[in-house]
Amino acid sequence: MSSQSLTSQLVDSVYSKLSMRERIYLLVFIVTLLGVVFYFLFDSWSQSKEQRLAQVENLRAGIAEVRSGEAHFRELRAKSEAYEKLLKQNKIDLGKVMERIAQAEGLVIDDFKEKRRPLNDDLDSKSKKTEIVVAYTQEVTIRSASLEQLSNFLEKLEQETSPVRVTSLDLRTSSQDRQELRFIKLGVTTYKLEVDK
Repeated sequence: MSSQSLTSQLVDSVYSKLSMRERIYLLVFIVTLLGVVFYFLFDSWSQSKEQRLAQVENLRAGIAEVRSGEAHFRELRAKSEAYEKLLKQNKIDLGKVMERIAQAEGLVIDDFKEKRRPLNDDLDSKSKKTEIVVAYTQEVTIRSASLEQLSNFLEKLEQETSPVRVTSLDLRTSSQDRQELRFIKLGVTTYKLEVDK
């Protein structure tokens, strides 16, 4: 209580000694000081509010971008799952299919060479029993055919329901007739999803 009375006595003694003009100046100074303090407080609060609103807008833009990409992602995932199912169900014997189509087109396949190549090279040797994509390639040689026969053969081959693709083609034409093919070396590949051996 004594400290309170001492403070009030000090303020009263200083304030009472001021003239009316000095009291007005003191009041204007205090009001101006409070105005400046409130201005800076409000300004810093509004700047932090603007920063928060900008962050919220950035988050909204990110969410909108994710939502717009969701449909595309679902479409890609559906295609990926369908292709994976196709690879799992691929039981095609590429040599027999090629022979059947070649006989239908009147072609004679002279030489078959089959290669098996796993496409997942990044697997370490410890991770066995994982499903990997394996490419089975048949390299064949056809000694004589017309350009139309070869075209029909390749078209029917790639129309198979299994994933079959012509991966290499080397041919030599007859010197007398460019439509007559003398030597055709053909690489055809199918893909299967298998458990790693």
